[in-house]
Amino acid sequence: MKSLFTLCIVLFLGTANTVFGQTTYTFNGDGNWSDSGNWVNGIVPPEILEPNTIIYINPDSENGKCILNVEVHIPQLVSLRIVGLQKFIVPGDLKLSYENTPDSTFTDPRDGKVYKFKHIGNQVWMTQNLNYEMEGSWCYDDLLENCATYGRLYEWNAGLSAAPPGWHIPSLWEWTNFIDYFGSNYIAGGKMKETGTEHWLSPNTYADNSSGFTALPGGSRSYLGTYFHLGETGAWWIAQNCGSGCQMEVYLKYDNEIAEGNYSGGTSESNGLAIRCIRD
Repeated sequence: MKSLFTLCIVLFLGTANTVFGQTTYTFNGDGNWSDSGNWVNGIVPPEILEPNTIIYINPDSENGKCILNVEVHIPQLVSLRIVGLQKFIVPGDLKLSYENTPDSTFTDPRDGKVYKFKHIGNQVWMTQNLNYEMEGSWCYDDLLENCATYGRLYEWNAGLSAAPPGWHIPSLWEWTNFIDYFGSNYIAGGKMKETGTEHWLSPNTYADNSSGFTALPGGSRSYLGTYFHLGETGAWWIAQNCGSGCQMEVYLKYDNEIAEGNYSGGTSESNGLAIRCIRD
């Protein structure tokens, strides 16, 4: 049985060459991955990919598709990107896998709390939400046990200064780069969410945590002090705004595999959302 991922992302096109240290390959045919006629300049990506390689899937016909007919492993510092509303088919007996490094730990010198982190693509992310107590932050339902599990919820302005030394709140570009590494926002959510239904409500759609990001559904807090969506939604601040009092967020839901974003309508800076830190 074949699974069809229809993915969407706006990207420029590349050829199989090296520019600014990045090697690019572009699939622009119709059919199997291994057919050289389907690749720009007839160059199929090698089995062992060099760091800073980008592979674009961009069939040039209206109904064109790329069919993965070989095992593909995407190591660190390599991105697979699906252009436009193109089709990338992964047969059920094949796997598209991503390198998942072991966790390391960081101790916050301010309060002694220990956080796991790992290399994901060309970035280093904490794999737990921040739980640093400060003014403008809360535990869901004001219960300390929720902070221990899900981290704290921060107002946007407080969150900007909440990261420990050597870490920061991700920018829009950093979030986008992370999501691109897993193909597109249409499937990245499933790769980010913790598996099972211990924390996420059922069905926790397509959650496999293959990224190692271990996203949890810590919910959010309104500016009025009301708490919402524990178990249903995980939401994290982006360190950029979309206007006066309007901030951006990334969020995941229990019933789909999409990494969604609120980039233009925005979220009130007085709401409380989680913080996930990225290393400087």
